Amino acid sequence: MEKSANLLQEKLNGETTIVNLKEETVPNIDAFDNIILGGSVYMGRTQKELMKFAKNNLQKLLEKRVGLFLNCAENTEKKYEQCKNCFPAELYNKAIVKGFFGDEITWEKCSFFHKLIIKKIKKSKESYSNIDMEEIAKFAELMNA
Repeated sequence: MEKSANLLQEKLNGETTIVNLKEETVPNIDAFDNIILGGSVYMGRTQKELMKFAKNNLQKLLEKRVGLFLNCAENTEKKYEQCKNCFPAELYNKAIVKGFFGDEITWEKCSFFHKLIIKKIKKSKESYSNIDMEEIAKFAELMNA
């Protein structure tokens, strides 16, 4: 997720700020014209901090140009359902762009619990990266318009 955010930031025009909702205090969103919310999907859900932020700031977010992205392994139409489940419906519907940036697993960074899930689902114990650079570029182009 962090890698995708950094890759996206490189392609965005103007000044940008990345905030990790798990680790940092969010600046006042009134100061921003565009806001991009992104997270990763585990078992159909994204991080609770992201969901909480979106719900708690929904009215302000609806006044902004918003883009939404997910890092997820799903590469079928099901990814849109996952996105709908990760954000409030009003925000999902208003977003000017929705992106699906692929997935990446860094085995060394995974918790014991996540390693168990990954072993069961992916049948693998190795790190890999399926980040979709074209999707990130298309997303940035729409946000920059």
